[in-house]
Formats: sequence, C-alpha cells, structure tokens
Amino acid sequence: MVAMKNSLMLLSFCVLGISCGRRDLESDSPKVAANSKKIENQALNLDASTDKKVEIGLVGSSNEALKEKETEVNKSNLSTTTSSDEYFCKSGFYFDQKIMLCLSETKAVGPFSLKMRELCVKSSNSKELCDGNEWPRELAIRLRGTDDCIYGTSWDKSRKICTESENAFGPFLKDQFDDCKNLGAGLACETNRWHKSLVRIGTQPKPVVSEVTRKLLDYYSVYSNYLNVSEKVKVFYPPHVKNGCVAFMSEALRQSGYPIPKNQTRNGYNVSLVTPGFTAYLKEKNWKRIGKSADLIPGDVVFTLPEDSWPGVSAHTYMFQRWANKADGIGVVIDNQGFSHNRNIWGYGSHNFTPFWYAMRAP
Repeated sequence: MVAMKNSLMLLSFCVLGISCGRRDLESDSPKVAANSKKIENQALNLDASTDKKVEIGLVGSSNEALKEKETEVNKSNLSTTTSSDEYFCKSGFYFDQKIMLCLSETKAVGPFSLKMRELCVKSSNSKELCDGNEWPRELAIRLRGTDDCIYGTSWDKSRKICTESENAFGPFLKDQFDDCKNLGAGLACETNRWHKSLVRIGTQPKPVVSEVTRKLLDYYSVYSNYLNVSEKVKVFYPPHVKNGCVAFMSEALRQSGYPIPKNQTRNGYNVSLVTPGFTAYLKEKNWKRIGKSADLIPGDVVFTLPEDSWPGVSAHTYMFQRWANKADGIGVVIDNQGFSHNRNIWGYGSHNFTPFWYAMRAP
C-alpha cells in the first residue's frame, strides 16, 4: 500500500478488488473412480425391491440403517490400534471410531470432499448446507462411503492422511492438531479439511509460531472481526478501502491485541497508513523479514513489489491466510480488497498489480 506522507494523503496502488472463492479440485484416484457408482447408489439409497430412488432427507433416517453403516468402514490405512481419544474433535463433538467422523447428536464436522458435496447438493438441494463446516449427522454418515478414506479422497502414504488435490481430510490426531495450531492456521485446524502442507511428513520438525501471529490469524480469519476492522478504519482513515491496505492491516493487529500507533511516523511515513512506515515500525519491533514466498506461513504480513511510479515503496500489504494451490502460487489472503479471497502470490493480474516482495513475521 502506498498512501500518505507527512500527513498528506497521496495516491497509492492498493486498488479495490473483488474477492474470490477458494478453488477445490477433484481427486483422480483410480480407487475413487472405481467406487463412484457404488457410493452414489448407496448415497441415494436405491431400493432394489422397488427400483425406487429415495432422496436423502435431513431427518427421519432409519436408526437400524445408520447402525449398519457404522460397522462398514474399512480402516486398513487409518490404524485400528489408535484409540478414539487420540483424535481431535472440536468442542461439542466426539470422535466415533466406527465411522471415523467427529459427531454430535445431530451434526458431523466438515467440510467434506468435492464428490461428497456434489452428492449432498443432489440430495438436499442446498448448496449452502453442503458448503458448510457442519453437516447433518445422518447425511454425512451416508455420504462418507465405506472405504478407509471419505468418498472422493485417496490415501497419501507419506503423510498418512486422506487427500484430495491440495487438501487433507480428517480424522486428525491431537498431535497433528497441535502442529496445525503451531503453524498459525487458527480456527481452520478445528475443521475436517486442511491444506495438506499443514500435515507434517515423517520426522519434519514441529513449526514454532509466535503468539502474535496466532492471535492475528485467529482474529482476522473470522468474518465478523473483519467487518469490525473495516468499521474502525472508516473512523481514522475516511477513504476506507481505497488505498487503505495498511490501514486495514494495522487495525487488524490492534484489534488482535498488538499495538500499532496511529499517529507516529518512521522515515516520514505514517506507520498505520503507508507501507514504508509500517515496515520500519515492524522491523523496529524485531519482526523477521521473509524473502521467499515458499516460506510463508498463515498469519504472515506480506508486502508486494513497488509500481514503476513509486520506486522502492511497496504497493500493497495483506495477511497471508493459507495456500489454495501452492504449486500454482495461489494463496488465500485478507486485505482491504476483501475477506478470504484468492490471490496469485507470484504474478500479476486483475486486482493483483504487483507480486510478492517480502513478508514480515512477528517474533
């Protein structure tokens, strides 16, 4: 963001953009393809005696049928010697070792695979429900399938977890949950779907993430908190979203408990409104400069390359939330342009005029 020097607001290059949804890709597992018809028939509850298709309802499923379903899951990869209390489930849910899901009396913790969501939409006619982080218990049990991995995913031997493209799916062990939190992924760790980079391979060292980073990520990753930041910015920076990327980022830090002064300057630049002043202040507080985008972790504060019209001054700043597709350089970010939207970290494009330059990480 480039905006204001010596209290004179100057035109910067953080242009208001349109937020994008995350991109989910299908697994190409042969095993998934081979079982596709079988699972669809199970999910749609085909009655062989009448050849009548019975659409899945959200209530009224047969208890006997659900009990039969609960005994069918093949746990050849997900170790049967692991006790249920070694798996993590968020508050209000328990781990059911028979069907390998986190359940309450009425709900199951998601999100689930693309294939499961496709069947869910066909069955319930509710895209909103199927895109949610919690599903009706009976619906999730029927659609998960009877293989060791949920329908639409395949086994990743190196990580010992079920995956679909760049995503990993639970059940996650408590140790894995602790690693996820230490990486700064925040509330995402309480869901059934993570980016697979959050799951350690073998003897990889456990990541160490500062409390400042964790608090920022946890706070700013909640939509109601993002709206609160937006309202606060309107008060001290009336242009609001226009050229307001540092205003948003500094306010997010303040609201998450990290003090950033509103009226101080560094090198003639306001630390809450202009990228050079903001960076200088963070450096002064012993934040670490990260020079490679491949090293980003959730909660890092990213600065992009300058535009030609203002050499040496970062054009934009945002909070890196997670990778959507690391291989293609697509990250999910939060900034004045929108909440949790996709951005090409490496390249140029619409509403993405400059790529990654460096990031700052809290001590």
